[in-house]
Formats: sequence, C-alpha cells, structure tokens
Amino acid sequence: MQIIDSLADIATNDSDLFIPILLPQALQASGELQASSINAIKDQLLQMLQSERGNDIIRQAVSEVVSKRQYDALMPEDTLDTDELMQALAEGATLQADYSNRLLYSQTNDGIMLYANGQRIDGLDETAVAVLVRLANGEHLNSQDVTDVDADDLSEWLENGWVWIDIAE
Repeated sequence: MQIIDSLADIATNDSDLFIPILLPQALQASGELQASSINAIKDQLLQMLQSERGNDIIRQAVSEVVSKRQYDALMPEDTLDTDELMQALAEGATLQADYSNRLLYSQTNDGIMLYANGQRIDGLDETAVAVLVRLANGEHLNSQDVTDVDADDLSEWLENGWVWIDIAE
C-alpha cells in the first residue's frame, strides 16, 4: 500500500521518531517472542499514530501519495523562457494548475503545506503560497493575480509542470 510505504519513508527520515520501542519480555529462559510483547509494541505504535505528531506524519504521507502524478507529464515541445512567459501574461494569457499534475495543499498548525508530484514544496514566501493555493483550487490566474510573484519562480513552476499557460488567441 502506497501510504504505508510513504509513512515508512517519512518515519525513517524523522529523527524525532528515533525512540526505542520497549519490548517487555518475560524473564525466562526462552527465545519465544511473546504475544504480549507484540501487543505492547503495537500499542506504542498506535499511541504515536494517534498523537499530534502522528497526525502530521499521516497528513504528509497521504499528501505525498495523492499528489503523485498518475500519468506522464504532457510537456509542450516549445517551452517559454521567463521573458516570453511574462510577455504572454501581459498579452492576456492565464496560468492554471496543470491538469496532468496533482497540485494540492493541506492546512496544518504550522501553516499551509503544498505538494506537487508527490513532493512537499518548501521555501516559498506567503505570496507564492497564496497563488499556488488558488491554482490548486482550480482558478485561472492572469498577470494581475501574479504581479507579486517573482517571474523566475513562475517560470520554474511552468518548467516543473506545476502550472500550464493558456495563451490568449
């Protein structure tokens, strides 16, 4: 199951989760792993998953799996450079989330987390996050909507396949 794989990957890379799981074993001369020990470990895992940290891990795992591209990207043969992109927007083109892409976001206690193509998008300022949220919600944005976003960032989003430009006829 993809979500279990994603949970395992996240847990493996989270130093906060490097907590020893206590294995209560009866003091006896036996190599048998007791059913009570297995149940104790299961209880510890369930307790972690039902915590706030567990909620964060599950949210991230689900977001990564759901945002993975299901099909190969349909990349245009001719890509626009930054200047051409800005010129097209100035002439009435609009940006939208690439329909073959999975751009989504999740509201957390730390703010909005964005995902595209199975990866969390980090390092964005609030303006860029707000624009990507609008795109994820299906809006078609014009040049006025993206005025405060760095042109190179817009170009990178296009190159990454997060957004698609609809050129005005």
